[in-house]
Amino acid sequence: PRSIPLLLAEVEHRAWLKQVRTFAMQQAPQALPSDSQTCRFGRWLSKPSTTMRLQNLPGFAQLENLHRLLHGRASTLLGSLDQHRADQIAQELDNMAMLSQNMLATLRQLRTTQSATDGANSGFAEL
Repeated sequence: PRSIPLLLAEVEHRAWLKQVRTFAMQQAPQALPSDSQTCRFGRWLSKPSTTMRLQNLPGFAQLENLHRLLHGRASTLLGSLDQHRADQIAQELDNMAMLSQNMLATLRQLRTTQSATDGANSGFAEL
């Protein structure tokens, strides 16, 4: 049960990335949170309960960094879309896919190394 918030974090990340891909491929007018603090994952990641529970685990700082990098790439992608640069769009999507895989692996690592004595909840319910 303690790993449920981390599983939900994976789901939220995958949903956001799918939105970005859909936006890029169809250039559908969507409001995508490009700020790493405004997406649901970012709000969960910056919650005090999440920080307290995970900050001392190996990989937490890497997770924060990967999350920021992904949003930076999303901003670059949006700029490429504005310029209609198909080559840059494809490259940014590839870069984001690679970062995403690293982020998902880091989430899995956090799930497996999470302390068994930590019962604090830092779920998505209140977002």
